[in-house]
Amino acid sequence: MTSLITFSAATKCPICGSTHLITAEDGAVVCGHCGTVVVPPELNSFSTVIGHSEDGRPVESGSILNTEVHNPYGSEIGFGKGLKKGVRKAEKRTKFLNSKESVDGDIRDGIIKAYEMLSRISTLHDLPRIPRYIYNEAHELSKTLTKLEWKEIRKHRIENRKMHGFAILLALIDGDPNLPPSELWLNMMAKEMDDNNKKLNLGILMDLKKKVRTVLKDHIRSMEEVEVQKALAVFNYLVRRFDYINDDFRIEHAVEVFSIIYRYAKKKGLTNGRSILSFAGAVSYIVFNILNTSVERRITQEEIAKALGRGVNSIRSAHKLILDNLVILVAIPKKNQKRRTRGRSRRG
Repeated sequence: MTSLITFSAATKCPICGSTHLITAEDGAVVCGHCGTVVVPPELNSFSTVIGHSEDGRPVESGSILNTEVHNPYGSEIGFGKGLKKGVRKAEKRTKFLNSKESVDGDIRDGIIKAYEMLSRISTLHDLPRIPRYIYNEAHELSKTLTKLEWKEIRKHRIENRKMHGFAILLALIDGDPNLPPSELWLNMMAKEMDDNNKKLNLGILMDLKKKVRTVLKDHIRSMEEVEVQKALAVFNYLVRRFDYINDDFRIEHAVEVFSIIYRYAKKKGLTNGRSILSFAGAVSYIVFNILNTSVERRITQEEIAKALGRGVNSIRSAHKLILDNLVILVAIPKKNQKRRTRGRSRRG
């Protein structure tokens, strides 16, 4: 018969103060909360009423009770020293997992994993390689994020903590003027993921990146500050991707034309609320068609959309918006020719 005995205030555990005591098979009275032996078996060998069970009947010290004690950390452990040792070990582990050192370590693990993954994506899709200084800066910002958001992040599971490290790296990529937006890397990652078994939820990661950027706004440059430079990085990526530098295409002039169109569109407010990838893709399409005279090397909107991991409708929409609001006049450079000089007749 299993009985949980509730004693008066005078009869309680001397360690934790609990009044929920249990009589073991050997006659010892043990605290059901922390496992402390309140009355050793040799002092409790006689039969006497030591309390009352839940149904109000008296319970003697010699009664055989259930010796299984529920452990809040997920397993059943024994009495006495074994129980206390198990509880203390679990409490110590829980305390460490909630510490700043553990949270910072999980975030750093996420940074390492993210850097390896994004470097592989860069190699496979001809994207710019992420500089090492961004990786090092991400580790420094891990300390800052832990300091500011430790109490909030410690509530999450370890995998979610690691995603904070991934988000820091993405936020730094967005703030670097020499790199395309982090959205481009995520779009390339999505192509390689199985829809039915995604290891990384890209939507949650994008939301987490915004949150991290907000928390670290004093430490990370916003993408809006370097929007034109990042759009140029997208254009340079497309030029490399399509191998579009030839005799008919002068890259220096193309960059100049791209910059003029994008800056003026931004000044007119056409880029507000739109993805940099989509708008930069639309401007790239215009520049490709203006400056390239070879019919065989025309690049379509579908090809640009596929290269950027965007839907073709987003490119078409941005392209139509530009044509409806801007008048584009471009002086197309000609090939270098020998300068002709006219002789002037002298009056005699």
